[in-house]
Amino acid sequence: MGGLAHFLEDEGLATTQISLIRPQTENTRPPRALWVPFELGRPMGVPNDADFQTKVLRAALALLEREDGPILLEDFPEEAPNVTAMEGEGEGWFCPINLPPPPADLEAGGGFKAAIEAEVGGLSTWYDIALRERGRTTVGLSGMTIAEATDFICAFLDGEVPENPRDDIALGQSLKFAVEDLTVC
Repeated sequence: MGGLAHFLEDEGLATTQISLIRPQTENTRPPRALWVPFELGRPMGVPNDADFQTKVLRAALALLEREDGPILLEDFPEEAPNVTAMEGEGEGWFCPINLPPPPADLEAGGGFKAAIEAEVGGLSTWYDIALRERGRTTVGLSGMTIAEATDFICAFLDGEVPENPRDDIALGQSLKFAVEDLTVC
């Protein structure tokens, strides 16, 4: 968003943003940004805390009134309230299945492949629901099915170098895409 902000500013539209990753914001150098020390995915703090969220929003909007710059990166001075102190603790932030920790010895009992297949299998129902509700997915960049991506990644984990399933990109890029497909499914 920081790069886009420069284009909008060039057209006369003032912009401000909230940043969760300070080094990224320092690199993109948006015209105005408020860095918040909150966990990823919660740029306004914990859910259902309208007073605190209003404070964050006002701080971001206050950057529009500043005339120093041309690049402003302000730190929000407070930590987000503790989620356990809020009503509806963790509401909306839970894993819908119990994922046991991976076995201490991943080489035994099916190793990495068994652990990945168990996790993907447990999440597949939730993936199907999200796909049905949203009507889209980001899975598929690798061009492999989830099972093929799992086998492909596990070959690397087992010390093998599998054949590249795509001839239009490098083997490393195929691996990257396969990992990305598994992380969003």
